[in-house]
Amino acid sequence: MFNDDTDIEDEILYYLRKYTKMRTEELIAIITQNHLQTINGAYEIETTKSGYSRSTIIRTLNYMVNTKKIIRLNSKELKQYGYETYDGKATYLFTPESFNLKNHIDNVLKLLKVGDEIDKQMALKELNRYHKQYFFDESQLDLLVESLTSVNPDLTTKFLVTLKNYIINKGKEPKNKEALLQALRLILDKYNDPMGKSGHVRNVAICLLCHYKDEAILDQIVKDANSKINFQKAEEDYDPSSIAEIIVNNPSRLFETERQLMKEGKHNAAQFVSNIRGKSMKCLEMLDTTRKIEGHRQNIDIENSDKEVIF
Repeated sequence: MFNDDTDIEDEILYYLRKYTKMRTEELIAIITQNHLQTINGAYEIETTKSGYSRSTIIRTLNYMVNTKKIIRLNSKELKQYGYETYDGKATYLFTPESFNLKNHIDNVLKLLKVGDEIDKQMALKELNRYHKQYFFDESQLDLLVESLTSVNPDLTTKFLVTLKNYIINKGKEPKNKEALLQALRLILDKYNDPMGKSGHVRNVAICLLCHYKDEAILDQIVKDANSKINFQKAEEDYDPSSIAEIIVNNPSRLFETERQLMKEGKHNAAQFVSNIRGKSMKCLEMLDTTRKIEGHRQNIDIENSDKEVIF
């Protein structure tokens, strides 16, 4: 991306704008890595190209701090501005605009805590507007979790999608994981129908519970099986790759549910449970693709059916 003709200040500003804030040592390491060269002699030696040594980068950073092109804070100062820190000895770098953006974001986040439904909707829209320039820390993600109690299904879905993006795609989680799991369980109590707006909320909530391997998923499958819902649509919410481990580690719970449903003559509901169990076992390669029936070898296309036959 950067060649040796790139001004070192431009390179520093590029990374600080991209990541909002960076540890000083992290930034130095990235820039140094960008400008390595191999010198061939008796041995191959990898060294930094002229003009990009550690001492040169540090001098440039000091100059940019002194001329107010960038801002440098130590861990103690960082905490005073509400940032989370994990290294008490580290210093952190910002561009002035990124630092000012933090104040704006903090004010917007307050609306998630004390605002009405419209405030929360506008706050989330504003936060998503800056998703490339600003990343929530764990305590700020907790505020999103607290907002999951919204009575508006569209707004609840938007909060859930934002949390899913951070947790699954960015690997960043709320500080209070138990509060998140409890909120997801309550959401499924409220939004049980797999169709319409309720279905959108339910789908993301199930996805997150599956991500955490939470056994509330078993409760939800049992609840679905005993509800008057569209079983085919409900089945689509359970991704086998996400729930397989939970399902196969708890065989008795769903077997007993399936057995009881058959006794009650609820064949479609029993098939719903059976399908989920079968797909999960297939995902973990616990099912044969062929079975021996009445002395003959019968091929069963599990790929197409994904259904366990209930005899």
